Amino acid sequence: MSKPIVDGSWVRKDFYIQPPTKDAPAKEWEEWIEADKLAAAADKRKHTMGLKHADTPENMRPKAMSKIGGVWRQSPMVGLVGSVEDGSFGFEAVDDTTPHRVMALREMEAQRSKGRSTPSKKRAKRNRRRKRALRLVK
Repeated sequence: MSKPIVDGSWVRKDFYIQPPTKDAPAKEWEEWIEADKLAAAADKRKHTMGLKHADTPENMRPKAMSKIGGVWRQSPMVGLVGSVEDGSFGFEAVDDTTPHRVMALREMEAQRSKGRSTPSKKRAKRNRRRKRALRLVK
């Protein structure tokens, strides 16, 4: 029932167990949903376990650390290129320096002081306190 788009992928395309009739009670529908989920998970596991190991080229090896589900894992820095319809779908290694450089430049630009026309919140708060203190003194 799974339909592989690209080698190694699994896509669910249909039900695994025939659904109940429209007028079936809610409990029967809940049981069907659970059973269908389990059947789909079993099919996905079967597909995944059937995959064969292949050597990974050097430029596709893990390079970045990311936290996935609370666990730190290494993941390759890849980009998707091409189209499935054309048959040119694939992965392409991302140049290590480019994304980090672009992200750093964007972050620096966002944090750069751009000359405010109005006082900052701290300065405004300080000015209000000063005015209040002057009123109390008079």
